[in-house]
Amino acid sequence: RFSERGALRQRAPLSELQGNSQIDMQDQAFVRSEIINKDVNTQHMANIFSVRRSDPPEEQISISDQGTDVLIQILVLAASALAETDSQKRMAVWLAEHDATRGTGSIGFCIADMPWDPAAFEADRQFWVRVTDAASQKTGWDTLNFRPNAERLMPMLGWFRKRFFRLKAEDINPDALADWCDEMDDDDPTLNGFPRCKRHGAYLTWCGCRICGS
Repeated sequence: RFSERGALRQRAPLSELQGNSQIDMQDQAFVRSEIINKDVNTQHMANIFSVRRSDPPEEQISISDQGTDVLIQILVLAASALAETDSQKRMAVWLAEHDATRGTGSIGFCIADMPWDPAAFEADRQFWVRVTDAASQKTGWDTLNFRPNAERLMPMLGWFRKRFFRLKAEDINPDALADWCDEMDDDDPTLNGFPRCKRHGAYLTWCGCRICGS
């Protein structure tokens, strides 16, 4: 999350964020259909994902902006469907905040820098393994107004599953959760009961629904 996020948009009240999650997506159908036939693992405007910041290039994965957009959408849908604890819901929201407002090629992240709660690490690590499995099983895909290219997405989901499966408590950044929470405003959805999009079931971020707003 950016400290300058207020400069990116005019914040809307929480009630408006939830209302915006029901916008009609027909105007974006053509744009989304383009993703189906594009290579989601190209180097053009690539986003870099890794476990740790210090990981060498051969241990990272590079995904195009369009591919990243689709990947995060399906992970958010799966995470929102499976999250049970506040810790898991927070992490689903954190992931959903990674969108185009960050700029092209800047949506990637290190798994270690996710807002892990050290006290819930093992349960949350297993949660993310289940999330990648659920995304591979196309959980929530029926709510999308386009058809994700499963053939191209499955290798990426496999990459994330393997990293979550092997992740150790000593890998995580113990300050990430506190740093992220310190930047929240009082009306942040995360501090107000974790509202969800009525159309997609995704947990809302300060920008609204990650699926509707993409």
